Amino acid sequence: MEDICKNLNWTGRGINVNGEYFSHLRFPDDIVILVETLEKLGWMLSDLIKSFRLVALARNLEKTKVMFNKQIL
Repeated sequence: MEDICKNLNWTGRGINVNGEYFSHLRFPDDIVILVETLEKLGWMLSDLIKSFRLVALARNLEKTKVMFNKQIL
């Protein structure tokens, strides 16, 4: 997961917390993507899937979840 995320250019993407952007949380076999809009989620998922393909990985649609609160646009 570390090598995959090194290929992503998510600078300035994610959620802004006191002027610093947080785009994701990484775990050994999972990733949590943090975004402010569903449109940005689409962009970041597309980037992530492209990076997965470079190392012959795929996402598991059965495990994929989207969670949001009333603030999401």
